[in-house]
Amino acid sequence: MASGNQAGGPRWVPRLLAGIEAGVLGGIATIAATAAASAMSRQSVWAAPNLFASLFIGPSALGRTFHSATMSGLALQLCAAGLLGLMFGVFAGGTRSRLRVLLLGILTALIWYYLSQMLLLRKLGVLALMYAAQKPLLFGNVCFGFVLGLYPGFLNAAEGKPRETAGGPECAAAEAAERAVPQSFASETEPAGSPEAAEPEAGPAGPPEEIGRM
Repeated sequence: MASGNQAGGPRWVPRLLAGIEAGVLGGIATIAATAAASAMSRQSVWAAPNLFASLFIGPSALGRTFHSATMSGLALQLCAAGLLGLMFGVFAGGTRSRLRVLLLGILTALIWYYLSQMLLLRKLGVLALMYAAQKPLLFGNVCFGFVLGLYPGFLNAAEGKPRETAGGPECAAAEAAERAVPQSFASETEPAGSPEAAEPEAGPAGPPEEIGRM
């Protein structure tokens, strides 16, 4: 039993590392996407970080400019994203299907979005809805889900495996099978030329045999 645990224990380490990496990168993408969406909506790009900072500091952190509490909100978003990525790595495990992981990542991001809204409503009440627009926050969380969908690539890198081809594992297996074909078989299948066999050249005719004299 001990040997089995030792053999299976390190298997979770690359998954946790891949999940944390995907989560932190997803947190950076969330902050950038939320800021871009807020700017396009003619709102302050610092509204969302200040809103999350109010969970610890209170309503005094609310504001539409960059101030000391803004760094706390940014740090909270990155820490929460890293923790979510770690949990995502636990649940995703060794799943390699990119479509399945992408759907799971978007679902995780949407669940986190509604949970964070519940926390903000519980802390600030209706002020949370009035202070920051919901569409930029939702857009940022969807981007977070898309980055979580890159988890299989991070897992392959953490395990030291080569990246899969664009066609997926089926194409990678087909390419490996093609590389395994012996070269001799390939040479046999090539159309060989059909030069006519060279006939041996006839040597010079010898002297005619003398006819016996009568």
